[in-house]
Amino acid sequence: MKLLFVTQTIDRENDVLGFVHRWLEVLSGSFASIVAVGLGVGRHALPHTVRVVSLGKEQGGTTRQFMWRFLNIAWRERKNYDAVFVHMNEEYVLLAGLMWRLLGKKVFLWRNHPMGTWKTKIAVMFAHTVFCTSPHAFTAQFSKTKIMPAGIDTEMFATGDTKKRVPYSLVMLGRIAPIKGQKIVVDALLELSRKGHHVRSVFVGDALQCDEAYVSDVKISALTLGDMVEFLPAVPHHEAPRIFQTYEMFVNATPSGSLDKTILEAMASGCIPIVCNDYFRGVVDRECMFVSGDARSCAEAIGHVSGWSEEKRQTEAAKNRGFVIEHHSLTLLADKLRREIESSTLHQ
Repeated sequence: MKLLFVTQTIDRENDVLGFVHRWLEVLSGSFASIVAVGLGVGRHALPHTVRVVSLGKEQGGTTRQFMWRFLNIAWRERKNYDAVFVHMNEEYVLLAGLMWRLLGKKVFLWRNHPMGTWKTKIAVMFAHTVFCTSPHAFTAQFSKTKIMPAGIDTEMFATGDTKKRVPYSLVMLGRIAPIKGQKIVVDALLELSRKGHHVRSVFVGDALQCDEAYVSDVKISALTLGDMVEFLPAVPHHEAPRIFQTYEMFVNATPSGSLDKTILEAMASGCIPIVCNDYFRGVVDRECMFVSGDARSCAEAIGHVSGWSEEKRQTEAAKNRGFVIEHHSLTLLADKLRREIESSTLHQ
């Protein structure tokens, strides 16, 4: 089975999409060959069965140029793939979906965002199967959609030495943006500080230019916390395990809808998650859950978890890691993707 894998970025140093490189490494063991097409391509070192092709964003260009390059590649390589896996970007299915259908290629779309438009619905129509990880994703409503593991590399994201974690500490890792809720967490930390409860806090991530005003608001609010809070730039994805292994708690304030991979990565690394995503109700300890958008509720959760005994912390960390291994590991995802694609293609 030969696969065309289409994604936004193939770059092991990328802070957000660096995991795609590891996905391709593992998937290479399940397919005879993979043609991996990225809008932009950076540093990579993949098996010989994976051929990387760039649309050239790293060299500059226009959207129209990228579109034509992609269509040209999809046509030129048509004899080098049996099925198509489009990761996140529905635009590629809109561009080439009809061509792939006429060529008899099975099309698989991975889309996990909570919001969607008429374009998403058209992309779903062209796809034979749609994958998502959250039952709250926009695409979860369609009959052709299948819920999949998130694909966490549980060898890379390991617990490390628990004795080296900073006591009474938390980290947020990810792009600084309103949807990510850093301001809610800062307000929660201020609430705790007023009560004499100080938690060492680190925010790791960059921001888009359109969110610079939000970043300023977050940092100004955090000034009162003094040296108890620190803002650090984004790190390559392969450095994320070190971050998670350094702190006791990981806070994620993204509301329900999509399943943020960083939560599962933190859990696999033994970092206790404090979340508001309804997916995790009944998965993590109830004291780890807070009401979405509610700083006071977030403060209560941080306060509860920071007061846990070391025994409870280790017990919960082991349970959380076990959940990720059982339900969301990369090896599990690779096996399910291979079976889904092979089964669908064999029955065409």
